[in-house]
Amino acid sequence: MMLNTQTNPVAQAARAGMGEKIRGALAVGKTRWGMLALVFFATTLNYIDRAALGVMQPILAKEMSWTAMDYANINFWFQVGYAVGFVLQGRFIDKVGVKRAFFLAVLLWSLATGAHGLATSAVGFMVCRFILGLTEAANYPACVKTTRLWFPAGERAVATGIFNAGTNVGAMLTPALLPLILTVWGWQAAFIAMGSLGLIWVIMWRLKYYNPEEHPTVSKAELDYINQEVEPAPVNRAA
Repeated sequence: MMLNTQTNPVAQAARAGMGEKIRGALAVGKTRWGMLALVFFATTLNYIDRAALGVMQPILAKEMSWTAMDYANINFWFQVGYAVGFVLQGRFIDKVGVKRAFFLAVLLWSLATGAHGLATSAVGFMVCRFILGLTEAANYPACVKTTRLWFPAGERAVATGIFNAGTNVGAMLTPALLPLILTVWGWQAAFIAMGSLGLIWVIMWRLKYYNPEEHPTVSKAELDYINQEVEPAPVNRAA
């Protein structure tokens, strides 16, 4: 027999408790959610730049006379860069701080994306893809670092899920929007346009991101909430 969750007291209490928890989390401040929006959009751009080559491959293969081996090598060098980047980027982020490291990574991967539009050979694309992989590898550790700094233990899984949703958003937007750009302006302009989006993000990150203790407008209540190491027990209003 199915339970009616509208009248079930346990379900009603659970919904009420969840609603109270959400309201309480928002009441202490919303600055951390703005920081999360920044890393969500970075992740979205990361996957747009990554997926674009696959969408444009038929056009590029025809125009540049790529063989199947050429395309395989282009993808291979992206993976090499990505593997090397994962080894190096986390340590670099810890050493110089997430603000500077992520700024530099997105700046370089945006320039590498735009440089695809200037490439005239398969070798040129291999170089661009290697640099793209090397720098895009910073995205995940930088996003994790940001959520670790800005969210208490009880919210980090939610924050990680939200920024990681950018991977699917980017993967969906690329085949939906890129053909329009290709039709009107061509593949060179498509790569340059994607790189330009990254440069806009870099400016926003430079202007808007601060570590919690350095943020000019974060409230003391939100800062104290962020610095909780364990999720607080729910308050029993009936007690």
